[in-house]
Amino acid sequence: MDYAVKPDESQINNFGYQMMAANQFKKAETLFKLNIANNPNSGNCYDSIGDYYLKIGDKTKAIESFKKALTLKPIPESKEKLQKVLNEEKKQ
Repeated sequence: MDYAVKPDESQINNFGYQMMAANQFKKAETLFKLNIANNPNSGNCYDSIGDYYLKIGDKTKAIESFKKALTLKPIPESKEKLQKVLNEEKKQ
């Protein structure tokens, strides 16, 4: 029919979290990045990759991701996570 069908955002997100739980971080990263590519205006996608970056210890990218999520949608959880990471950075 000559049109692209993108995978469901929430399903890809769930798969990404499953991969993180299984310590398959490259697969998780690939899934979260696919979700962002397919849904560039979704704050939830950026929040999720922020969780991924926190899990692998990349606080700089986590902060960037949570900030991006908040520019797209005021997600209270993203704001809390961002504040927590920023507070931890100040203590160091």
